[in-house]
Amino acid sequence: MPERRKSIRHTTRLGGRLIYGPEGSTRDGIVQNLSDHGALLACGNPLHLPDRVAFTIPAHGTRRQAWIVWRRLDRVGLAFF
Repeated sequence: MPERRKSIRHTTRLGGRLIYGPEGSTRDGIVQNLSDHGALLACGNPLHLPDRVAFTIPAHGTRRQAWIVWRRLDRVGLAFF
């Protein structure tokens, strides 16, 4: 199957955080891989997360806006915009 990603993802084990909702609710997790265009975050049950979130890696001080493009049992795929 051909690779569809726009850039190479790098394996990580960094702490990541999703920020969402009008109250600034958060969901912490582990960033399993990361690229310029997206990330894979293990974060527990993602069923009730909104489609659009802010994504941050506190150790790096980075913050990006992202779409949740897929959800699995305990992980989400993020696309940055």
